[in-house]
Amino acid sequence: MSVEVVSAIIAVLSAIVSAYFANEARKSDTQANGHAKKANDIAVGQAENELRRDITAARIRYEDASAAAEEVVQGRTPDKLTEADKLKLRQIQTRQKSACEDYLNAYENACTKYIDGKIDRDRFEKSYASEIRNLFEPPTNAFAPFLHPEGVSRFKALWKVYRSWNDLENRP
Repeated sequence: MSVEVVSAIIAVLSAIVSAYFANEARKSDTQANGHAKKANDIAVGQAENELRRDITAARIRYEDASAAAEEVVQGRTPDKLTEADKLKLRQIQTRQKSACEDYLNAYENACTKYIDGKIDRDRFEKSYASEIRNLFEPPTNAFAPFLHPEGVSRFKALWKVYRSWNDLENRP
């Protein structure tokens, strides 16, 4: 056998081996990408669950403070409360205000993740559209002092999401 024939056989074998390993590398890359996507989906799901837990915990804290205030007031007008009840009510209202702010902070955090694309946008809108609308409407609810007017509210992400979902004139 001549040197040219041996070189040609080696070249063909090298091409076959290279093609085989290139194909194996492509398979491995596809598999790795699949694992990475699955890991990302799990992380997104965990982030969404964490957001829901935070919002629920903050809501419960707010509702508990509101219920405690109702227990003190018991349908009485402020002038009918004893001094001890007025003091107790002021303390509860301080906790209630803090809980209200925590509740809005939980939504602000969720909206920030939504804006940044760190959670599933479609699922987030389906899950939270009515809840977020309820924070803003009517503008005289318990959240109004924290949200209105928009220009001085520190809940910028919450406002941004609310406007994008409820501004019908500019909605795609």
